[in-house]
Amino acid sequence: MIMYRAFHPMLLALYGTLAFVLRRTPVLREKTRKLWMTWDIRYINGQPAFLQIEPALFKGERPIWIHAASGEFEYAKPIIREIRNLSQVPILVTYFSPTYAENVRKFPGVTASAPLPLDSRDEIESFIQHLNPKALLIARTDAWPNTVTAAHEHRIPTLLFSATFHDQSKRMSGLAKRLTRATLRQLSLIQCVSESDRETLASLGVTQTVIAGDSRYDQVLQRLEMPPSSQVQGLLSSIQKSIKDRALIAGSVWSEDIGPLISASRENQISTPHTLILVPHENSESFLREIEKTCLTAGFTKNSMARLSKLNASGAAFEKLEVLIVDQIGLLAELYRLGDIAFVGGSFRKTVHSVMEPLAAGCLTIVGPLFHNNREAIEFQREPDETASLTYVTSVSNADEFSRVLTRAWAAVKTSDFKTAIRKEVVKRGGATAHVVRWLKNLNLI
Repeated sequence: MIMYRAFHPMLLALYGTLAFVLRRTPVLREKTRKLWMTWDIRYINGQPAFLQIEPALFKGERPIWIHAASGEFEYAKPIIREIRNLSQVPILVTYFSPTYAENVRKFPGVTASAPLPLDSRDEIESFIQHLNPKALLIARTDAWPNTVTAAHEHRIPTLLFSATFHDQSKRMSGLAKRLTRATLRQLSLIQCVSESDRETLASLGVTQTVIAGDSRYDQVLQRLEMPPSSQVQGLLSSIQKSIKDRALIAGSVWSEDIGPLISASRENQISTPHTLILVPHENSESFLREIEKTCLTAGFTKNSMARLSKLNASGAAFEKLEVLIVDQIGLLAELYRLGDIAFVGGSFRKTVHSVMEPLAAGCLTIVGPLFHNNREAIEFQREPDETASLTYVTSVSNADEFSRVLTRAWAAVKTSDFKTAIRKEVVKRGGATAHVVRWLKNLNLI
């Protein structure tokens, strides 16, 4: 911790210099946008961005401070909803990455938001003095040393929720291990996802832990229970008119995923006619054309394929499509409800995207070989039984294996009510939000 505090100001200065250079170098500016924007969003006219928040916004009451690095905000959403259901206490949210800034700002129940200072001790002190939070809730793992120390010294109760730690993580080895231990020991409580997380922390000498589950399950389940907007419902109705009775939903698909995915779908069309609803991770025109070309190469015809935008523009349903390419954002969670089987992308590329949404919708889920970054993908490969020929999540390594697994999956959904069974397993894993709220209530914070 002493070394961290000694070197941190120098590292910040280097980062600021690097951001300044990259922002002004045309050949590098776009490629490094996220890096320099991460610095830029933290300062407005040379002053820390959090100073733009007027304490009067909190109407004389100290706020509950929630920190979520980026996508970790998904873990915070059900907690914000539940706090707001019980209390009008102000909620202050900080984030690290610029990616989620707008998402945080617009989320119902958030009173104010700002980027977290880059763990500068002076800026964190200024942040606490300016905004005077009465508790700090940190999502997942993003506990910064100076931030946690400052909260501890100001006697602000701190909770790390939905926390998960792998013993092979970089923060669990070498000098980082000491810093992790020193930081985590200062937290009031750590709500771990599982017993293995608790054991990992115990090996560090961190013992103020309980097992409370993963609030992301609560978020996914809540979203599925919410009725779609009228606009989304209109799109879903249009899709339902254009697809076959069975559907394979492929979400967050990258270029590396489409070859095995499209080949397996095509090979199963005769034995089980279905619509492949393909949702790209990005909707660039070049990638959409790549998908269409791959479909044609695999044997799909032009008349059996369509993009969702063209389907809408035509004002009429196509005749039971074999491939629907969803070139609009914000529909994936709802689309999983239409499917029997799901494929989650990124898993032939680098790391798999979340499998929670298709599982919560009751889909048998297929992933590529690169899934070990995802706890749920690993856990649900043991359900319903490790000895079963087909588990709720199944990994495949190539197109041939994908086709064989898809054949078995279609046979399974025709004979068993997997949707109900899978959803029950997901519901069993919910409830982490209640643990967070109970902690707040016990401390009379809401």
